[in-house]
Amino acid sequence: SIVFITGSADLQQSAANQLRQLASRRGNGIIAVTGYGDAASNDPGVQSAALTLGLSRAKAMAAALTAAGVPPSAVQVDAQAAGQGGSARLVQ
Repeated sequence: SIVFITGSADLQQSAANQLRQLASRRGNGIIAVTGYGDAASNDPGVQSAALTLGLSRAKAMAAALTAAGVPPSAVQVDAQAAGQGGSARLVQ
């Protein structure tokens, strides 16, 4: 689990370290990242803003992985409105 400050897509140093460790174990696999947007209600406006935040978090995680040497083609990006923080996992 990748921790973000509530409402922020800024990657903390500890999270960047976690992603670098995952990148070093990747081999030739694909890494899937999902950003979650902290949605607190089902209101369409809240959901839309949360999805935007989730996507920004996913992009921040993807950028950290590519900075650690993972080719962009080996990173799958996803976002969800509900949930907190982000996740990154090796899928193959």
